[in-house]
Amino acid sequence: MDSALLGGDGQGIFDQHPVILNSSSVNHVDELPIELLVRIFKICVIFEEKSCRPILLSRVSKCWRILVMGTPSLWTNVPTISLGRSWSFHLAMLHLRRSTPLPIDISLEDSLLPGKYGLKEVLMYIDGYMNRCQSLTIHFGLGSSVAELVQFASDPSRLHVPVLERINVTLGAGACAPSTVLSLLTDRAPLLDGMTLHSVTLRSLATTTTTFPLLSRLDLAWGPPFFGTAREELTRLFQSVPLLDTLIIRSPLLHDSEYSPPILLPHLRSLELTSSTAGRTIGFSRALSTPSLSSLIIRSEKEVDAGWKEFVDSIKASTSGGDEPRYPMLRSLELHSVGNRVLGVGFTGACPALTHLSIHGKAIDLLAMSLVPKPSTQSGINWPCLKSVEIHGTLYAGLVDLIMEKREQAGIGIERFYVHTVDGRRCISAILDTIRMKNGIEYDFLEETPVDRDGNVMGMMSM
Repeated sequence: MDSALLGGDGQGIFDQHPVILNSSSVNHVDELPIELLVRIFKICVIFEEKSCRPILLSRVSKCWRILVMGTPSLWTNVPTISLGRSWSFHLAMLHLRRSTPLPIDISLEDSLLPGKYGLKEVLMYIDGYMNRCQSLTIHFGLGSSVAELVQFASDPSRLHVPVLERINVTLGAGACAPSTVLSLLTDRAPLLDGMTLHSVTLRSLATTTTTFPLLSRLDLAWGPPFFGTAREELTRLFQSVPLLDTLIIRSPLLHDSEYSPPILLPHLRSLELTSSTAGRTIGFSRALSTPSLSSLIIRSEKEVDAGWKEFVDSIKASTSGGDEPRYPMLRSLELHSVGNRVLGVGFTGACPALTHLSIHGKAIDLLAMSLVPKPSTQSGINWPCLKSVEIHGTLYAGLVDLIMEKREQAGIGIERFYVHTVDGRRCISAILDTIRMKNGIEYDFLEETPVDRDGNVMGMMSM
C-alpha cells in the first residue's frame, strides 16, 4: 500500500513537488563535517520537535535526510486528514508509516470537495494505525460523514484504540450526531482520560450504557440547533464518568425549573462555565452539586449586573440548608464581566478558604474595597486566606496600596497582586512584565504612565 500511495522511496507526492533550487547550484551543506551536521540536527529537534516539518528537514542535506528517515518521533505529529484533498491524505499516511511504533495523534475533517479518497476509504487505510492513536480529533459538518463513521465502526473488528487518551468531536449544523458516536468507544478505549464534545446532541444518551471509568476531563459546548439537551441526558452523561475531575461547559442549557435537585458530581474539582449572559451561566451553576470543587471560573460575554447577585447568594447558601457554604473547598475563583454594583460587601463570608481571586470587569472598585479589613475586627474580612489577586479593570493606584498595607497590618497579607488596567488618568496602567518589591510584598506592574502613591499622573496638573 505504501509504495503505491507514496512512491518507491516513500516520498510519493512530495517528490512530485521538489523544492525549487538553481540547477547549477551546489549544496555546500553536504561538505560540512558529519559530526557538525548531527549536532545542528539535534539542536533543531530539541527546540522544534513539536512544530518542525520533517519533509523540509530532509531536504537540507543528505545527512539530515538519513537522520529524519530514522527518527520516528519527528513524524508523530500527523497532519489533519481533510477529505477531498488527496495531498493531505498522502502526507498523513507518510507520517503514520514513519512514526512506527510511537503513539500518534490523528485528526479527520470532512469536506464538500469531491476527491479520490472519501471517508470510508480513508478509514480503511488508517484503521491499521489506530492501535497507536492516543488522540483522535473529528470535525464533521455533514451528517453523511457521521453516518459513515458509525457504520464503519459498527464492525467489532475495526477501530481498535487501546491507547486512546483524548477524543475531540466537533460537529457542524448539518451533522447532528446520535449518542452512538460515544457508545462506539465502549470497551475500545479503556485509557480514555479527556473528551471534548462540541455541538454533539445527547438526546438518546439517557438510554445507553456507555461508561468511561477513567475519564477525568470533559469539555461540552452547544450551538444551534443543539439547544434541546435536557436534564436527564446530562445526568446520564455525568453518571458515565464517575471520576470526572474537570468540567468545561459553554452555553449551559438547563432552565430554572431543572435546578432542583442538583446533579451530584462528587469528585469534580475544577468547573468552568461560559455563556452570553451571567444569568444563564450562574443559573446553570446551581444545577450542579460539587462538594469537592476547588476551582471555579464564570465567564459572561456581556458585562451586565443581572445574575451576579444571585451568584453571591448561591455561593453563600448551603445545599443542605445548614451553615456551611456551597463551595467549602473552593480555593480559586475567576469571574469575567463582573457587574460592579452587585459585588463587594455581599461577598463577606463566602468561600472563606479562597487563596486566589481573579476579577475581570470595567469598574470593580467596590469589590476591591471589600478586600480592605475593617478596623478592630476579623469577622468582616473577606477571604482571610487570600494570597494572590488579579484585577483586570479600572482600579486606583492608591487603593492598591491601601489594600496591601491594611491586610499586612491585620496579619493576612497578600503575596502577589497583579493589576492590568488602561482606563483613567489616576489609574495604574499595568501588565505582568516587571516586578517591584515593597516591604517584602510582590507587585506585578508595568507603569506605562508614571503615577505617584496617590495615583496622580506625574508631570501633569491635577484636574
